[in-house]
Amino acid sequence: MSLDPEIWNALPLFEQLVQCGSIKETARSLNMSSATLTRRLNALEDQLHCRLFVRSNEGLTLTTQGEDFYHQAHPLISQSQVLHHWQKDHSQTRSVHITAGHWSAYFLTQHLHSLESQASQYELIIAPNIEQLDIQGREADIAIRSHRPTQDNLVVKQGNTVHFAPYCGALNQQQSDSLPWAQLLTHSQTTPSSLWLNNQNEPVRYKVSDCGALLQLLITGVAKALLPTFIGEKVTGLQRCGAIIDSLSHQQWLVIHQVDRHHPHIRMMFDWLVNTYEQHTTTFQKPQDSD
Repeated sequence: MSLDPEIWNALPLFEQLVQCGSIKETARSLNMSSATLTRRLNALEDQLHCRLFVRSNEGLTLTTQGEDFYHQAHPLISQSQVLHHWQKDHSQTRSVHITAGHWSAYFLTQHLHSLESQASQYELIIAPNIEQLDIQGREADIAIRSHRPTQDNLVVKQGNTVHFAPYCGALNQQQSDSLPWAQLLTHSQTTPSSLWLNNQNEPVRYKVSDCGALLQLLITGVAKALLPTFIGEKVTGLQRCGAIIDSLSHQQWLVIHQVDRHHPHIRMMFDWLVNTYEQHTTTFQKPQDSD
């Protein structure tokens, strides 16, 4: 038999009455009026069909039935307190998991300052991962995808168009043809940009697993690399050293599970993501080819 919710909710109050031994002291500890506390105690006794306390000028004393109820309810009271503390801690450390490609994740980290005031109480996980984490299977809360998902239970918002071009250090633009290629080492080497690079019949001398390290490698002038233009055009010290590769241009899609859009912390993060992309539309525009 399940416990009546009203009785369950009254257990912490009952525990406090036993500990304090008086209506007045219990009311003070719970920051409520004595009249309200008395009404709630009377309601609990009515629901249990028994008298729990003997009331006197000296305070409260458990009746025989009250003692029996206390011994039966005490484990439940302890458990309710554990659950209360867990719920409090859990609500303070809610996390939002965003999965995206490496360069999209790098872009997001550069704009987190605009999110700080809204999400200071949340843990944000940004996982650079091309297509591995499944939104439909709830492996992540939000995804940035290069292909539009077709599942019915996903909410999809169109993002910006991503363009690619080769980049090198600004001082090495004239010698770019002789520079070896560098490549970002990702979970998948079958992305369109990786396949394009493999088809160039030119050696890839450097494979780097970190976006910042790859950019620094290019700036130092020892290699060139294929980058999304929303990154390459914004990094000081880099120069485009080739034409935009139209065959690699693709649309981005912002994805959330339709159930998660009703969770305030996830919806807030998704709205921030959509707004961030809308505010930086010009960053994603196709650059003019250099002469």
